[in-house]
Amino acid sequence: MQLVRSHAMTRYAIEHPELRLGASGQLNVILLFGFSPRLPFPQDYAEFRRVVTAAKSLEYDLAEPGVKKRHVTVTVGAAVMPQHALQHVKELDVGPRRGTRMCALRRLAAYASQPDSQVDVLRVGMEDTPYAVDGRGQVRLSDNIELLGMAIEELRANGATPELDHELIFERMGLNAVRDNLLSLQRQRPLGEPTVEAPALAIRG
Repeated sequence: MQLVRSHAMTRYAIEHPELRLGASGQLNVILLFGFSPRLPFPQDYAEFRRVVTAAKSLEYDLAEPGVKKRHVTVTVGAAVMPQHALQHVKELDVGPRRGTRMCALRRLAAYASQPDSQVDVLRVGMEDTPYAVDGRGQVRLSDNIELLGMAIEELRANGATPELDHELIFERMGLNAVRDNLLSLQRQRPLGEPTVEAPALAIRG
C-alpha cells in the first residue's frame, strides 16, 4: 500500500534467514493504486511502470543482483474513491488509444495490457472501484459485470487477451507448487501437526 515501506519490509522478509518469504521460488505481489496516499494512482504509464518494476526487482537478492532467485507475479488494481474519480479522468498516453480520455479503471487496464508492462493479473471489481464514469464525466453506480466488461474492452483494444485456461493460470501464479506442497504435507501428517501434551497436574484432595 505504501510503496517505499512495503517494498522495504517485503525485501526484509525475503532475505531474513528465518522468514525467507518466497523461498518456494514464487512470490505474488498485489499493487492497489490509489488505496494509500503513498501509492497514488499513476499520472502516466511511466509512473505505473516504475512501481511495477520495483515489485519485479524482488526476483533478485541484493547480494546477487544478476541471479534470479524467485518468480514474482504482479497483480494491479485501481482503488480510487468515487469522490476522487474525476481527478483521474485523463488522456491515455500509451497504446493504440493514446489521446482518449479515460477513467482510472480504463487507464489501468490499458497500462496493464502493454507488452512491456510486466503485469500478470488485472484486478477489477466492486471492492476497488464500485462505480463507472460515463463519457460526460458523470460518476454512477456500476456492478462487477459492467466493470469486467470495461476492463476486457481495454485489454482487447490494446492487443491483449484474457487468459481463461485455469491450468495455465495456476502454473503462472505458482499455485501448482503450493497445491503439491500441501498434498505432500497432508500425506506426511494426515491428522495435522502433532500436539504437545500438557503436563499432568496433581490435585490434592
